[in-house]
Amino acid sequence: MMMSHDDAVNAGMYVVMHPVDVVITALSSAQGKAAIRGALQATRKVAALAAVLFTAFYVWYNIWGEGPPPPAPLFERIVGQVCDVLDGVVKRSGERVEWFIVEGSLLAALRYGRMDGVLDSRVDKPDHDIDIAVGTRSEEEWEDVRESLLAEFEALGWTWCWRKNTAADIDDRLDKITCEYGGRVPLIMSWTHVDIHNYITPGPPGARDREKQALPFVYSHRRSRSGVRASSRVPPWSLVSTRVPATDERMVAMGADRIRSKGDNPSAPHEDDVYGGYPFEYWDGKMPIDLIYPLAKCRLYSRTVPCPNKTLKLLRLWHGAEHAYGCIGYPLGDLTASDMAIIRERSEQLHAAGFRSMRDALNMEPCLSQQPAK
Repeated sequence: MMMSHDDAVNAGMYVVMHPVDVVITALSSAQGKAAIRGALQATRKVAALAAVLFTAFYVWYNIWGEGPPPPAPLFERIVGQVCDVLDGVVKRSGERVEWFIVEGSLLAALRYGRMDGVLDSRVDKPDHDIDIAVGTRSEEEWEDVRESLLAEFEALGWTWCWRKNTAADIDDRLDKITCEYGGRVPLIMSWTHVDIHNYITPGPPGARDREKQALPFVYSHRRSRSGVRASSRVPPWSLVSTRVPATDERMVAMGADRIRSKGDNPSAPHEDDVYGGYPFEYWDGKMPIDLIYPLAKCRLYSRTVPCPNKTLKLLRLWHGAEHAYGCIGYPLGDLTASDMAIIRERSEQLHAAGFRSMRDALNMEPCLSQQPAK
């Protein structure tokens, strides 16, 4: 039966005037209910697949890092950018600020003088990221240095930067920053990242030898937070909404006068006031200065970078003595005699050129008695 012209017009007007009623009526029909069931089933399948993929990626990322490490030429360029940014901050501060490589970056520099080593049986990559320790004269001075570093990395195109808190019980102790190089989504498909930890070094500016230090140790941030101003741009959590805009030219062009105006902390902090956790757990928050000073020289590609005085001891005890046991001169896993010879030769080359290396570690136990795989 065909609808008359007037009936068609009336039906059209009803749809226009009562769209919700029309949709409810359609969905209430048998066909509508079947369509709803099908859509819900499809949504559940998509959600389940997404959950599986996200979980797999999360586990993979936290075990193996961001993904494949950068190719050697790119990693060298990334290391160069990090060194330039840090050296610029040191210069603008009148050398009140200092830095040196730590953790996996120090391990790679001592073993190969670069972030990877090409062996006969494999390519050894001690770490996929860049680890740095930055010393300032006070927690307040660190806040200015931190903001300058964050702004400069983002100005260079590093995609995501965060202020981080390494002490869960001290909300505003933002003593670490992380910047991602690569992917446009946080922690996804980025090539690598840089982790920068802060510590307080109360020695006079420019004097890095032990005799001139005001205290016998450097220390992590104090718990009391006295004299540390809160930043309106920093929320009291470590990762959410802490991305830094790259438009703050004042921070990028931070002058030396602004840093020099900050007060020092020449007096020893109270025993219970120093945070004793990561990464100074082994020393209960106060690391002896002879582990750091006088700063030594390490090699990373074509760059000469600062590293701690007692490189092997600091490397073994850093972050709760994570490398305290076993041979740190060789990578884990089976090595051929040729692999071991390459590592020894590279360490001797670094030592002969005046850089710190794994030479001493390889010439003592347990490395000395390690045998190649058959």
